[in-house]
Amino acid sequence: MTAAVVVMLTLLFAGVAEFGRALIIREQTQTASDAAALAAATSGVHRWVKIDVVTDRGQEEHCSKDTCWCSSCGTVTISGIVGDERRLIDEGGWRDFCAPPCSCGGGSCWFNVDDRWVTYDITSGVWGTDPAQIAKVENDMTEAVRQALAWAAYPYQDSVARVLAGRDLYSMNAVINDWSSWWYAWREANWLCQESCDYCRWDERYHEGACTECERCQHEASYAFDKLSRKRGWVQQVIGQIEAIKRANQQGGLPSMDMFADDAAHAFYAANTPPMGKLSWIWKLVVHESRNDPYYPSVTVYGRTLFNGLFARLFNVFQDQYSVDACGQGGTFYRDPKSQTGDYTGPVNDVGKWTKAPPDACWKD
Repeated sequence: MTAAVVVMLTLLFAGVAEFGRALIIREQTQTASDAAALAAATSGVHRWVKIDVVTDRGQEEHCSKDTCWCSSCGTVTISGIVGDERRLIDEGGWRDFCAPPCSCGGGSCWFNVDDRWVTYDITSGVWGTDPAQIAKVENDMTEAVRQALAWAAYPYQDSVARVLAGRDLYSMNAVINDWSSWWYAWREANWLCQESCDYCRWDERYHEGACTECERCQHEASYAFDKLSRKRGWVQQVIGQIEAIKRANQQGGLPSMDMFADDAAHAFYAANTPPMGKLSWIWKLVVHESRNDPYYPSVTVYGRTLFNGLFARLFNVFQDQYSVDACGQGGTFYRDPKSQTGDYTGPVNDVGKWTKAPPDACWKD
């Protein structure tokens, strides 16, 4: 009986010791997983925003035979501008979409926030984001650039809009950088200019009226071309941003891109590796970046630690090695655009309410 009791007490003591050690190591693994998830959810995050830019163009001069006066010439709204929030709002890039004032000057420019979302530089181990999302960003930016260029050439914005209609960013950039291309496109978009210049070219002596009309068209085209020349660098910058996004997204895979979120997760996990464990690693990392995902926007990290048993092979009951798993979730928070209604002329980082924390995704994703 004494021998049996000794054996039972030994097994009980060993079991409690092994279980207590497993709890400690599991807690350490949980800490490492939490740190990794928080690091991934705050590193390599891209903040996107969709805004409308509104310009009060001030007043426009009107003249009669005896006097001149100024009256309001209304507002211009360029809608659906999509871009990186830091560049577009924090650094004032939205001002590139302000329309020029009317002849009497005055007025002001501001923006409204329509939408906001985040993406990560990894998607379950693959760099990049949905190509359809990038295509939508490019389409939205193209239309916004087209509108901005048209209004930059006021009062010939309608003619410029016809010249730029249907063109992509590259075609718009090419046509505003070459006078010959611009003049040809201007005539094609304005049939009266095309017709009068054709008549004038045939025989100037018999088509003086046509030549006068052609000269007027050329003067207007030259004026608009000079106005748009001030926007060339900006258009090229927009093209550069879109190309950079496409290049990065096409590279894909861990070896070909600096993985800020992935690197941060592994670095913070390593810094908190359970000291009592034999081996510990991240065995699964899930990024919830789809807005249809119930756990958006967050990152879950699953950690695993192996450790040796203290009482290995004791009475052939205990094992040589054990493993424990833990899951940590880090959320990415941003200001809810629905709480940022109003007109703004600067950063909106301190305006509005934060989005709610996503539900718990651990062991569910």
